Amino acid sequence: MQGVSVNLAVLSLAWLIFFVLHSLLASIRFKDLVKKRFPSFTPYYRLAYNIVSILLIIPIFLFSHSIDSPPLIMWDGALSVISAAAIILALAGFFWTVRYYDMAEFLGTRQLREKNVPLEGSDDFTLSPLHRFVRHPWYFLALVILWTRDMNLPFLVTAVAATIYFIIGSRLEEKKLLFYYG
Repeated sequence: MQGVSVNLAVLSLAWLIFFVLHSLLASIRFKDLVKKRFPSFTPYYRLAYNIVSILLIIPIFLFSHSIDSPPLIMWDGALSVISAAAIILALAGFFWTVRYYDMAEFLGTRQLREKNVPLEGSDDFTLSPLHRFVRHPWYFLALVILWTRDMNLPFLVTAVAATIYFIIGSRLEEKKLLFYYG
């Protein structure tokens, strides 16, 4: 059990480091620094940000799955149907809302193509229909997926860490949106 405790502490620290780096790299100050020091890099920034995020998160997930831990929550019987339905609806929500956003800009490929898109994004601010019901649809849908899965201790650490980060991250995102769009 002591080895599991150490691994869970390392996992928690890994998530904390990831979330701090992720927020730092998305911050207005850091983007302004990049824009001033490396102006020719700005069209590549968003794509690089996404690639770095993926490359940093993969080892955390792999480490999380390497920690041997008994199940804490199992969605069995009728609950497994509810879990599967919730996950399918959340995934459908993601796919449905994607059409309301400029995914080329989100991924960073538009910035490469046009070379003049500012680091903070385009002038367009778009809301999906799900914004009528929840302030941050993608965060909410991700939380539905996280919390409706079978769970062991490492996955619980991941779910709790992600939930805390989405709460903090949504506030940081709203501050950024107010700065850019008023």
